[in-house]
Amino acid sequence: TEVCTDESGDGKCDKCGRVQNAISFAGANMTLGNELKMNFMIPKASYKEGMTAKVYHEIVGNADPANDRIVDEEVPFEKYNSSYYYVCLSVCAKEMNDVITVTAFDASGKQVSEPYTRTIKDYAAGQLANAKDDYTKIMITDMLIYGAEAQKFFEYRTDALATEGVDLAYASSNGEYSDKNKVQPTQFAGCNLSLKDNILFNVFVKNTTTNMRAVVTFTNHKGEDVNMEIPYSAFEAYSGATKKLVIDKTVVADARQLITVTVYKGDALYGTYVNSIEGYVAGQMAKAGSPELYPAIMRFADSTYNYLHNR
Repeated sequence: TEVCTDESGDGKCDKCGRVQNAISFAGANMTLGNELKMNFMIPKASYKEGMTAKVYHEIVGNADPANDRIVDEEVPFEKYNSSYYYVCLSVCAKEMNDVITVTAFDASGKQVSEPYTRTIKDYAAGQLANAKDDYTKIMITDMLIYGAEAQKFFEYRTDALATEGVDLAYASSNGEYSDKNKVQPTQFAGCNLSLKDNILFNVFVKNTTTNMRAVVTFTNHKGEDVNMEIPYSAFEAYSGATKKLVIDKTVVADARQLITVTVYKGDALYGTYVNSIEGYVAGQMAKAGSPELYPAIMRFADSTYNYLHNR
């Protein structure tokens, strides 16, 4: 029997390639509800100061590893609870069926684990199969449908949808969606959504100047008042003097909450815009040929609200 050696110092056997004295991941989970984040955990006993993870986000069905997307070269492990350390990774809606591979390294850069692989879809499907209450089953089902519709909308890996092989018996039906409370003065060019690990609400301001600022207020799904101020330096480029304001304090369950965006030019009021994720969706659904993504967003939002408030 040959003895493994690591003369190169990279943590792997020079002959067979196995990681020497490898630690094992204890598993992965996600906080079901508002955000698409996966937590990859190692036991506390395996953690050493300065450990990091290298993360590869593999496009499903991709035959060429050279095209795998590196999400982050070095993600530090953080304390999860008294028993585990973890790395937390965000995934966009369309990426629920992408393969995420996490490999641990020590502070010197030596590999200390074999690669550990999961997808949000597989984790969610497992939770769906074991769920005890209907609120959980409906929310997970609607989440996977939302992911699949995002794949279709963005034409992203439609040969491997997040709903593939999943029993969709608990899918919810469309509710009533309205933009009747929308207030859009001429100083604004409307809004849209960014489907990241959360659903971001974007508002577009016309004819911006450097002495502007925006104040955003809304009441979240918990009944708490949320306030945020956006300085001009955080106005994002869009088209000429029209800039984008990214409201990143909302979560999925806030989809029916009205958001008020007040823009000031110096000390003077420039204009006030009022709308919601629901209002944007209602406006899109009113258009001919509107994609199924939009009602899927609201079904997921409503079932998330019910999951968080009614179990």
